This record gives sequence, structure tokens and C-alpha cells, in this order.
Amino acid sequence: MCARPHAFHVSKVLIVSLTAGEKILGGRYEIEGVLGKGSMGVVVGAVHLRSGTRVAVKVLAELDPTNAELMLKRFEREAKLLSRVTSHPNIVSLLDHGALPSGEPCLVMEYVEGTDLERVLEREGSLAWRSVVPIARQILEALEAVHG
Repeated sequence: MCARPHAFHVSKVLIVSLTAGEKILGGRYEIEGVLGKGSMGVVVGAVHLRSGTRVAVKVLAELDPTNAELMLKRFEREAKLLSRVTSHPNIVSLLDHGALPSGEPCLVMEYVEGTDLERVLEREGSLAWRSVVPIARQILEALEAVHG
């Protein structure tokens, strides 16, 4: 599963395989479903077949040929930064990275149960400063751990 990325297909391959009922990713992970989509890719929840550990797998999104190299470098940089932080309460652990057999770059990270900040803001609207300060502190501590 973790060969180094080279020429690759887009995450549509993953989405199509989910639609077709294919549930095994890279021969190691059973896909549970899509957790989210963002500007860089799609994140699926999965379970490691041998250990039963739940993980989150981020697969690089379809790349525009005009910025494909830049996006791939950003993805690789994310993997390097995450691999430097081995234990931090506000940063997910990187468990594996490389490429799927189809060539799509991916990151395998610990799965963290919870609600993301975007959903909290959608539900609550604006937050009182007393709620924002602890959240901001956690974000800043994480940024310091990664970039400090």
C-alpha cells in the first residue's frame, strides 16, 4: 500500500470503488465510509484488517494539471510535518503514508472521534470569547508543535 507516489490516478477511483461496493483499500483497510471532503482530498474511515484499529485515510483529490506538482508537494509536506510530531494531544498521529496500488497519494492517520470546529460553528453560530480562547490555545499549541 505504501509505495512512494509516482504517476497517479485521481480520488475518483476511490469514490467509484466505494460506489461499486469495493471495501478493501490497499489490501489492508476495510472502508467504512466517507468522513469528509476538502480542497486537498477525501477522507474515509476504515478499519485495519489485522489489528481492527480504526483509521482515517486521506487520499489526494483530483489534481488540476496546472497545479498538480504544487498540490503533491503540499501533500508530501503534510506527511513530513505529521511524521515529526510523534505524540501531541491536538494532532492526529500519522500511521502510514505513500500511495495506493492505483497510485493515488494517501495518508493513514489515527481516527479521532468528535465534532470538527466547522460543525460546531454551524450549530452554535458565533462563539463567546470564553469558548474561543481554549480552542485557539489548542490550535496554537498544535501549530507550535508542527512548525516550532
